Amino acid sequence: MEPLQNPRHEQFARLVASGKTPRESFISMGYSPANAGSCALRLSRIPKVRARIVELQQIVTQTANAQAGMDRGWVLSELRKIAESGASESARVRALELCGKELGMFAGPAEVPWDGDLSRLSDEQLHGLAKSLRKLADPEVVRRVERQFALESGEIIDVESERAVQEEKDGW
Repeated sequence: MEPLQNPRHEQFARLVASGKTPRESFISMGYSPANAGSCALRLSRIPKVRARIVELQQIVTQTANAQAGMDRGWVLSELRKIAESGASESARVRALELCGKELGMFAGPAEVPWDGDLSRLSDEQLHGLAKSLRKLADPEVVRRVERQFALESGEIIDVESERAVQEEKDGW
């Protein structure tokens, strides 16, 4: 983008891009401090002035980064140096972790939507759910429910219930 046609607008944009607040920029251009805040705000909202401020801020950032010699590649190479020969084990591990994150190696667990149907859970998921529920539930209730499941699945036989059924059949 070319410099703004209005030299005062260009000067304002340059001052704001250099780090001054809009109010400070307006005052340093020779305007009265009395209404500087509202006037500066109005000026900074003009689309061409706003675009010029953004453009100049990007140039300032790029220049600063270039002068510092910092970019993504440099940061990764420095992290690699630390990972290979850092002063401590924790520094090396942290450097490796940051490099891995940058490379997308440590994605979190995938979100699996669940509609509440227990039959859709894997055995591992059911086991985890049961463990979680055991921590929350009353131990006596857990024992009764586990016994009921075992009875229903045929894993154990309820001798007392079997005896009661047999007594009914025998007419006792």
